[in-house]
Order: sequence, then structure tokens, then C-alpha cells
Amino acid sequence: MIRTYLEDLLYRLSEDSEVQDRRFEFLVLQDKSINAFAAPGGIIGINLGMFLETEKEGELASVMCHELAHLSQRHYARSQNRSSPLANALMVLGSIVVAAASRNPEAILIAPAAMQQMSINFTRSNEKEADRVGFNNLVRAGFDPNDMTSMFQRMQDKYQTKSSEEFSYLMTHPLPSERLTDMKVRADNLPKSVNTIYRDNIDFYFMQKRAESWSEKDTRKLIKKYKKNIDSKDYKVSASNKYGLALAYKETKKFNEAFRIVRSLMKENPNNLVLESSLMELHLAAGNYFEAISLGRNILEIHQSNYSASKAGIIGFSKSIALELGSRNIRSNVIAPGFIETDMTDSLSEDVINSWKESIPLKRGGNPSDVGNACVFLASDLSSYITGQVLHVDGGMLT
Repeated sequence: MIRTYLEDLLYRLSEDSEVQDRRFEFLVLQDKSINAFAAPGGIIGINLGMFLETEKEGELASVMCHELAHLSQRHYARSQNRSSPLANALMVLGSIVVAAASRNPEAILIAPAAMQQMSINFTRSNEKEADRVGFNNLVRAGFDPNDMTSMFQRMQDKYQTKSSEEFSYLMTHPLPSERLTDMKVRADNLPKSVNTIYRDNIDFYFMQKRAESWSEKDTRKLIKKYKKNIDSKDYKVSASNKYGLALAYKETKKFNEAFRIVRSLMKENPNNLVLESSLMELHLAAGNYFEAISLGRNILEIHQSNYSASKAGIIGFSKSIALELGSRNIRSNVIAPGFIETDMTDSLSEDVINSWKESIPLKRGGNPSDVGNACVFLASDLSSYITGQVLHVDGGMLT
């Protein structure tokens, strides 16, 4: 669900950015350290720890705008011109070692991107350019211009008192005082209006609570914390703490209390995808499978125009089904096709088709039979030990 939120936020930000190619691959890393990165190929990564150190959506958006600026200004590409083939080979080898040591196959994709990002020794001019371009992106997207200053100032202050490993973002993005001053001057120079309403989606606060629930293993501690804050006069604080309380109740199997809270929040926030998906999760956790499937169908009907939400919703639903029904030998997997040549693609220009094929490692489009073969495989006994997975039939393309 956090991935869905980040996809929506990044696509919204990219619409007002200078990034030309907006085909992104999103990576959410279960790591408490404060870090985010954007690497060539449209790879956008963020640690869950970033949610733990931000206080409003605009602060998270400011970090992502800064990373998008590094992409649009090709700072990484410039630095690669100075890299040796041996160094690149060692980074790939390192990713394999990390994947093997952590028993996490995704590390093969994550490690190179993270290591490449950390290997960048951004010059002062690179950072100042990313500040300027990212700031303009943030403002155009409708966020408070002061959010970038407050975010980076707080990270800098905490970095000086906490372990440097917790703030790996600042290891590759140093913040000298002059950059913070420049950010504040930019914000102060913008026209002021008391009637301006800045973006600050309540879904961000819900995602914060999901990150906290992952980070803090003492559920009783979380319940005590959330109960203390549910009476806040700030609605977003109150609502998000109620949501966090519902998550904690789900973990302790107090389903009736959790259902009551989520349904109450849904009345206050109708058609909210996060709350609807959370209700589906509750039904699955409580063993109400038919209710969960019915609700999942309704969610997809209502939010079908939101591609990232629909895609993530289907994947999340499939994984939940796999988790809950695996003991009954019921398997659930998802097929994610890439560029498949059909009658529909025949209407595309030759230039567009060739552009797509150039971005595919196999240098060709797929056929309907490729997708059909994947379906046959997953439905056969050959895949009897595979469940909860996403099978990409895309020729190796990152989309």
C-alpha cells in the first residue's frame, strides 16, 4: 500500500518536473535509515525510514523533487563518464553478494541502484542545481515552499546528534549551511497569500502509521501512543492515530475494534483508497474471504482510472490471498505483461514502436502467446510451489 501511495505521489510530482522519460520502477526498502535515491532507468527508491522522519507530505515531496532533479539534470550520467568499467563490474558483483547474504532476490536490483547512488560524489554545483530545480518542482506541484527548508534543516540537525548510518541520505547529499540559506531565501522571495492552501494529503499520515507499525514491534506501546493522540484538534493527526490504532488492533486480532475504527474513518473520508484497501486487509486477516473478494472487486471498479492504484491493488490482493489461502493449497499469482504486439499496437507509429523496442533488452515486443504460455505455466503443476508472485512478461523492460 505504501508503494501505491509513493507511485501516485511520484507521478504527480513528475508531471511538474523536468524529467522527460516518466517510466519509473519503484522500490520501497524496509530499512529504518533515512535515504532515497533516483538512478538511471527510472529507478526510484525510498527507505521506510523516510516516513518516520517527515512531519508532512510536502517534506517527503521535497526529497523526491530533489532526486527527480538529479535525474532530469543528468547528474548521474555526468558522473558515470568518470567511472571505470572495473568499478561498475564490482558494483554488480556486490549486488549479487548482498542478495545471497540477505536471502533477498530483490537485492540484485536494489543494491546496484543504491550503490550507484552512494557512489556519486555530487559536486556543489550539482547539489545547488538540484535544490533549485527541485524547489521549483515542489512549488509547481502545489506544496508549501517552506517544506524543503524544514525537511533538510531537521535532517541536518538530527544527523549531527544521531548515528550517521541512520541518515545515509546525507552521506551522499551533504548540506552546508549556505544551501539551507539559499532554500530559505527562495521560499521567502515567493509572493505570500494568507488564502493559499497547500497540498497535504491525509494518505501521507496514514502511510506514516503503516511505517511505524512496521518499525515498532511492541504493539502495546503503539496502542498506548495512538490512544493518547486520537483526541488531537488537528484532524489529520487525530484520524491518522485512529488509523494506526486500527492497524495495531488488527495485529492483536481485536478485529471488532479495528473494523469499527476503519468504517468510521471511511464515513469521514468517502472513496479513500487507503481506507478501502485497509478494510479489505481486515477482512482477510479475520478470515472473511468472500467479503474481502467482494470488496476488492468494488475497489477496482471505483478506482480503475488510477492505473498505479489498480495495479498495486491487484498485486496486493493476490499476495494477501496467497498468504491466507496457501494452507488450503490455493495459489495466487499475477502476470504483468510488458509491450505486447496486438491489433491495438498496430495503430502506433513506427517511431513509437521502435522507441519501445529499444528500451526492451530483448529488442522486440511480446506476442499474445507469450502471455498465454505464462498463464499455462502458472496453472500447471510445474508451478505448484509458486504463489504470491508477480511474473513479468516484458522482455526484461523496467516499466
